[in-house]
Amino acid sequence: MHTAFPDSRLVHELLLAIGRFDRAFHSCARRSLHEARKPGQALLLFRLYHHGGTARMSALANSLKVSSPNITQVVRELSARGLVARGPDPNDRRATLVSLTEQGRAAVEEMRAIACAATEKLVSRLGEEQARTLIALLGEVEAFLLEEAPQDAPPCRPGVCDKEYHRT
Repeated sequence: MHTAFPDSRLVHELLLAIGRFDRAFHSCARRSLHEARKPGQALLLFRLYHHGGTARMSALANSLKVSSPNITQVVRELSARGLVARGPDPNDRRATLVSLTEQGRAAVEEMRAIACAATEKLVSRLGEEQARTLIALLGEVEAFLLEEAPQDAPPCRPGVCDKEYHRT
């Protein structure tokens, strides 16, 4: 762990680099959203896909660290477009299950293929050594951000996360 106070120029350069990365990453991500249209929708579709295609709405809200109203809104939008279906949980009538439809599964697989192709290009451009260094550095950044996040931070409110994600 570094204890010396960093050079203010270095801090400024890092802030600018993070901002440029953020804009470029989100620009690339928006191009691969396909049917999802919004990042929050894509995240929910991917989470369902990795849960075997079905999950409780409350479990989705918890795993995505968003509020129940936010999940309800996103599920409603995806359901209206035929990407997910809602139904009662046979084990708990108070709970709602969300399931990927065939159209939703196809959308996730297409988004995943686009993301993998872009990542393969990045690895080719960087080379194995730099790609592994990037993985390690991103892990350090993630650990730092998780340490710095307030423990009592409220979950995302409906629409806020997607608006933040799309800022330019």
